[in-house]
Parts: sequence; C-alpha cells; structure tokens
Amino acid sequence: MGIKNIFSKLTDKALSSPAYQAKFQKAWETHAAAFGPIIEHAFEGDMEARTHLAAALNNLSRGEAEPARSRLEQLSKAVKTDEDKAAFLFFMGLLMEKKGAPQEAVRFYAGANQFGHSLYLSYLKTARHYHGEGGFSVAEKDYRRALECLDQFCGGAEPEMVKASIHANLAGCLTYKRDFAEAQAQLEQSAALVAEMPGRASIDAVLAAALGDEVRVRRDIAALEDTNGELAAQVRKQTDNILAGGDPHFACMPANVEKIPEFWDWFVRNETTIRNLLTNKDGKTPSQLMEQQMAPVFASPDQRLSFGLRTRKDGFTLLMCDNFSATRSHILQAFAETWPKQLEPKWEFRALHSPHEEELL
Repeated sequence: MGIKNIFSKLTDKALSSPAYQAKFQKAWETHAAAFGPIIEHAFEGDMEARTHLAAALNNLSRGEAEPARSRLEQLSKAVKTDEDKAAFLFFMGLLMEKKGAPQEAVRFYAGANQFGHSLYLSYLKTARHYHGEGGFSVAEKDYRRALECLDQFCGGAEPEMVKASIHANLAGCLTYKRDFAEAQAQLEQSAALVAEMPGRASIDAVLAAALGDEVRVRRDIAALEDTNGELAAQVRKQTDNILAGGDPHFACMPANVEKIPEFWDWFVRNETTIRNLLTNKDGKTPSQLMEQQMAPVFASPDQRLSFGLRTRKDGFTLLMCDNFSATRSHILQAFAETWPKQLEPKWEFRALHSPHEEELL
C-alpha cells in the first residue's frame, strides 16, 4: 500500500472518530450561526472539505490570516458546486479584508454574489463599497438583495437593527440617485423597525436639504448635536451648500457645453489614432488624450464625466457617465445630443449613470 493511501486511511479514521466528530460539530454550529445560509449546503457530503472550512473560519475568528489562507487553499481543491463556489469566494473575501486588502475583498464578495447565495452580509459589503464609489445602481441592487436575505434567514441577535440600518443606507443611496420619494419610503421603513438610530438623522438631513426642507434639516442637525457634534458640523456644512443651490450633484451648475462640438471635431479627426491606441497591447491608452480635450467643457473638477472606451465584436464603444449628478447629467445630455453620427456604425455612444451599471446590463 502506498504512502498516500495509508495517509488517506488514517485521515478518514481520524475524521470519523466520535471525539473529532463532536469537536467538529461544535465548531460547525458556531460558524453556521453566523454564516448559515452560505455554508448550509457548501461541500455537502465532503467531511474533509468541511473540516478545512471550519478550521479556516477558526483561524479567521482569531485573526490568524496566514493559517486561514493555507486552509482555504486546500479547500479550493474541493470546490465543485455553485454552493461551494459561493462559500469559498465569500471566505476568501473575509480573508482579504483581514489582510487589509479591501479592493480584493470586494472582488471576492462580488464573485460570491454571482452564485445567488442567501447570506445578507456579502451583499451588504458590496453595496457599501459601490455606494462609496458612486455606483449607486449596483449598490441599490445589493442593498435590496441583503434585505431579501434577511427576510429569508434572520441570523444574528438583532435582525431588526440590521434591517433598519440597511433601509437607512439604501435611503442615502437613493438620495444620491435623486429618487427622493423612494428614499423617503426607505427612511420610514427604517424608523418603523427601530425608532431611535444614531446617525440616521444625517441621512434624513441630506434628503431634506435636497427637497428644500430647511426646517427638517435643522431638526435633524439638532438631533445629531446631542449625540455626535463632529458629524453634526459636517452635515450642517453639506446641507447648507445643498440648500443654497451650490452642490452640483443636486443643482445644475453652469458648464461650458458650447465647447463640446470642438471636442467631437477633435475626436472625429483622431478616430484612427484613438482606435489604434485602444487595440494596442503596449499599455498605452487614449484616455489621457481625451481627458485633455474634454477639460475645457468643465467649469470645475467636480463636473468631470467619467468615461470608458471598449472594444466589441464589430467595433468600439465610448461610454460616458454622470453618476446621477444634476450638473453632469446636463453635460452628458449635451454630449449625447451632439454625438457625430458619421462615426456609426464603427463606433457607438452610450450614456450611463455609472460605469458599474455595465454589471446590471
């Protein structure tokens, strides 16, 4: 009998011993209380894989990143089903978070979410990330998915507090989508679950300012001052600017849209150069050239549109995004209205609210 077969038999014997089974079951129940929906059917029928997963989670709970990474590497060899993939990717995300690599963590969480699991925490983590990045449409989708998961499986000691917090964060996201009626509805749902919640007044104050309700803004700031004077000062400064019509996200500010035809003239003249740079593999891109030519359109840096260039099977795509800003929306509309039709069908122009919206298409 080969050494590998001997080791396998010894491992099987150890895993099936009553003492080990009792120890494993205790650890598994502990982790299931926190992550139940994503591990319930992961690695089903594979005791060795579940042993590696439980050990990795024990390491993570103690802040032991390197041993956890080693365990998860071993676990990766057993990944077969969609449930296995979702669990593996989510816990790789947790590992990256422990290691101080938030961008990598979000990439793993987003990967896990592609497999339709029911753990609210993974969707909440991606929602918060995209919210902070201005990807409000994707953030809204993931906030709503997190709420659906909580309705299916209310893990944790205070699900109502968690749900109330998600409704409030969703309201903040919707405020920046300028969907004020739905933002108000989400705040009301949050308040119905938990009457008093620190910080919710800051979200309500921004919504109230966007609606022009100065009395409500002052009431919210007064409430904040009782609990967090520093936050109250920040919110006062932000809401004063919104109420005064000085925030370009909520008010349409003047821009040099008359310069846009000049940009399109340049684009048409340099279309071949742009196309060649886009298809080259030497790392050079046309982005810097385009930014320089677009700059005169914007009266201030916060008016700049984000944009992207894509190759497609039968041509190229230019995307421009306004991030739901009132000012940028006005500028983007002007770009769309003056798009040179002679560039078609080789080129197409797409106006989006956010580059992240491509993930929803």
